[in-house]
Amino acid sequence: MPACFSPLNETEGVLFVHVQPNAKKNQILGELNGVLKIRLNAPPVEGKANVALLRFLSEIFKLPRSSFHLLSGETARQKRIKIQATDKPSFQNLLRQLAKINEGI
Repeated sequence: MPACFSPLNETEGVLFVHVQPNAKKNQILGELNGVLKIRLNAPPVEGKANVALLRFLSEIFKLPRSSFHLLSGETARQKRIKIQATDKPSFQNLLRQLAKINEGI
């Protein structure tokens, strides 16, 4: 289990991320010191980077956008994202994808 993710139950967990806004492109750089480092091409104004982050995570983990909720860090680079998978298989797939990111794949 990657250190950047803390499961809450069989279908939910919290993802700890560090966001770098205004990047050239959206990309996951990997896990560092217990957080998932993510670059976003959105500016950090009026919540645009937060919206872009949740949309990007939705695309990466192939879950509906409604599965992602910002718990803390609305105006900070360090954020906590609650992820609610639709079912156990979706959650297991999320865990596998996080493990691959953690391995540097």
